[in-house]
Amino acid sequence: MTLWRARWPCTCRYAELVQMLLSAKCNVHASGQNKWTPLHVACREGSAAVAIMLIDAGADVNAQTEHADSPLSLVLEHKRGKWEQVEKLLRERGAR
Repeated sequence: MTLWRARWPCTCRYAELVQMLLSAKCNVHASGQNKWTPLHVACREGSAAVAIMLIDAGADVNAQTEHADSPLSLVLEHKRGKWEQVEKLLRERGAR
């Protein structure tokens, strides 16, 4: 299973479920419609815990959607949840 197919845990901020999926070796780089990755979803929602797990699992902090949105641009556009913490994390990990 790819993590993209199970993207709702990233959307709904279910950190424990995301950790379980990552432990089962789900593909953190999988993308779906419009090239959104699980990290894009977590960043749009401001889910710091999920973003940390995905980045630690190797998610690309500079991945681009079909419309050239990066995880950082989504954080700054939507400003949901713990967006300031997610923004700091992304910048520390080299997001542009």
